[in-house]
Amino acid sequence: MENRKGEVYEELVYEYIKDYFIEKDVICLKSYDIFNANFSGKREIDILLLHREYGIVIIEVKGLHINNISSVSGDSWSYKDFYTAKGNPYKQAESQLRLLMNHLKKIDLNLANKLGQKIIIALPLINSYEWEKKGFNNKPNCPPIIFKDDLLFYTAKKKIKETKIVVQKSILSDNEWKKIQDIFGVITPIEPDILFDVKELLEDFVQNKRDCDYSALYCFSNKKHFKKYIPEIRDFLREGKKVFLFTNFEISSYSFFEDDYNTINEKDLKDLYQLQIFINSDLENLEEFIIYDGKLKENKTDFFNNNFPSFNWEQFQIVHAQTDKNLIVKAGAGTGKTHVMIDRIIFLLLKNKTSLNDIIMITFTNESTQEMKERLKNKFLDLFRVTKLIKFLEYAEETNKMQISTIHSFFKNIITSLSHHLGYGNNINLKNFKYEKNKILDNFLDLYFKKIVRI
Repeated sequence: MENRKGEVYEELVYEYIKDYFIEKDVICLKSYDIFNANFSGKREIDILLLHREYGIVIIEVKGLHINNISSVSGDSWSYKDFYTAKGNPYKQAESQLRLLMNHLKKIDLNLANKLGQKIIIALPLINSYEWEKKGFNNKPNCPPIIFKDDLLFYTAKKKIKETKIVVQKSILSDNEWKKIQDIFGVITPIEPDILFDVKELLEDFVQNKRDCDYSALYCFSNKKHFKKYIPEIRDFLREGKKVFLFTNFEISSYSFFEDDYNTINEKDLKDLYQLQIFINSDLENLEEFIIYDGKLKENKTDFFNNNFPSFNWEQFQIVHAQTDKNLIVKAGAGTGKTHVMIDRIIFLLLKNKTSLNDIIMITFTNESTQEMKERLKNKFLDLFRVTKLIKFLEYAEETNKMQISTIHSFFKNIITSLSHHLGYGNNINLKNFKYEKNKILDNFLDLYFKKIVRI
């Protein structure tokens, strides 16, 4: 029997798949048992999807990390540091599908022959780029796979639709669909009032998204209100937006990206998806509000300083400051200036549609200049990995041409570019006056030693 951790990953994939298929003509079942004809044994389908248009979809879930897979060769996958040395998830699903179809044919041959058939493997702990880096995607016998990023970025539904073994030529009739429900012992899976609530929630979500380009700050004291906004928050995180959550009850980042606590570092997960969670369980009554892109209806300084002192409200205001006024910020060493400047740049890009060519950053040393470029570039690359949006990749490339320099280098460029207008001609050269400085020092030393001799 597979390690009990496998159930965690099955539940994870099941919740995502169930959320994707909110139509009433879809049935999603988890851990579905099929017995042999003589009841000598059984097979368990991890996730069984019954779709009125597609037919039967079997999803075989494997809680494998990329380092658990040594090779993918022929019908066999070789594992290491896993509960078994070898396996073949696709053949495993094939035998389940065969057993299920044989059972259906005994009940209604015509209906069974009409049903489409699909098999897809789910690897919720492996990203597609990790799989490609290993070269497994180039194997001719690589089966259709739902990766971790497919679950996060809503591409799993498309993959299921495009996967084909036996194509269903027409949608099941009302009577045929009713019979499928009877066979699998399912009453209408999603009631109309639930569908209405989902539709209403999605409409609210679309409206809110129009007003949010960079960040969203939520303050909740009611778990039901929080759960209502989970789809919105999840999508904002996937789009590379910063999310700040303030509550008086426990919240985990796994509310949005469920996974095994022992295999994924929650801090790294929150950092990558720009999620910050602040909890003060001592607060009985907590004001509820939402702030999109830092647009404040009233000053919240006292609220955050008194209730969530670990949250830097001043930095939040600096990053989200409107661009119609000049802003001067005084800060000492180690106070997070670089972090705030990078966030401010991204805010200007996403909210104000500013170009990187219009931004100038001044540092004290050449080392700081290079560090700033690297940190900004890495931030854009992280956002690209999360969102798959080309604009972040383009921003990362543009950082190489961005004006980040020391104050001396900056003014040298200004004088060089404006030398003609300043009356110095086109071929101006700036000297470092090394010889002159040495001469001045020599003169001072001569005067000093002359005084010593006289004494």
